[in-house]
Amino acid sequence: MVAKRPLNRQFSVQITKSNPEFGKSVNRITLSKWWPGGRAALHIPNATQWQQVANIIDNDLAPILGWDKAKKL
Repeated sequence: MVAKRPLNRQFSVQITKSNPEFGKSVNRITLSKWWPGGRAALHIPNATQWQQVANIIDNDLAPILGWDKAKKL
């Protein structure tokens, strides 16, 4: 993990490295949620939480990755 920004105790937005077994390792955005039982779904319950995710990516993690701002794109 390169960087991690929590939204709450169970959900965070991270920069992780891709697996080098599948080619060159590159940085990427990973949405991470802990839950018991290992279920494979991630739910965004409302627009407010989605906006928090978008703000973390656009304003905090995108500069670390060298990404342009969404408005610029």
